[in-house]
Amino acid sequence: MSVAAWALHNMLEPLPSNTAHLCLTCTCTCLVQAAILLVGIAGYALSIFVPISFICILPYEWLRWLLVAIATSTSGLFLLTNFKAPIFDVAGAK
Repeated sequence: MSVAAWALHNMLEPLPSNTAHLCLTCTCTCLVQAAILLVGIAGYALSIFVPISFICILPYEWLRWLLVAIATSTSGLFLLTNFKAPIFDVAGAK
């Protein structure tokens, strides 16, 4: 549990309504889990640039730009495939 979630949890401890306390605690926990998931997906999307950075040592400028373009499109497609379903769920099918 993060420090912010812990602090919010402890501030709501003296409240008489356990229902509101439980709902807010669960909401904070879900938000923290969603933030961790977003950071993880973003990290995996950027991981393609690690091997590309080593390959960019080659002295060919056109090859460097081509590899960066391929890595960028691969990273973008990875993000699109992972976020397509949640975006369509929120926006609704058309």
